Amino acid sequence: MTPAGSPVTAPATPRATPATPAATPRSTVYPLTVQDNAGRSVTLAKRPVRIISLAPSNTELLYALDLGDRVAGVDQFSNYPAAAQAKPKIGSYSETNLEQVVALDPDLILASGITRPDVLAALAGRGLATVVLNPADLTGVLANITLLAIASRWPPHTYGSILQRALHQGWKLEQAAALSDGHLVIVRSGNELRN
Repeated sequence: MTPAGSPVTAPATPRATPATPAATPRSTVYPLTVQDNAGRSVTLAKRPVRIISLAPSNTELLYALDLGDRVAGVDQFSNYPAAAQAKPKIGSYSETNLEQVVALDPDLILASGITRPDVLAALAGRGLATVVLNPADLTGVLANITLLAIASRWPPHTYGSILQRALHQGWKLEQAAALSDGHLVIVRSGNELRN
């Protein structure tokens, strides 16, 4: 209980740092070390072809980057796009089924800011590359998109098809720009990034 008139404040939470690759190569070379939004360095031994998403936002980013064929499993709340609903479910925010995650043999696991610390520790203890994506703002979202594009060696020939699909679906684009490293960033009006 606080004295009368004293404000009650929540404990400070660390501000998410933008996820960035340790280097921004023109051609992704593995092993690749990236820094996630939790400030951790994570090394990807090879190009991830089996990715598990522990949050709907990460699942949507993967599909927006045309990486749906690499999604090996998702959390139970990942229901967009419809194809995500057919992927194996690995639990929820509070109850991740670690045995199922390990059985799916992932090259990369995408966690979020609400993934429990004991789950992150358990995944790391099993030697699984786990990247926390927890952007604090639009700049962080764009950094995470770039990180996923670089880490997954996103094929450059898909950039035009993603932009074309975005326009076809009626996105009101504020900006679409090819970055100097060859990756495409799309900024959509509103608060959602969907393919």
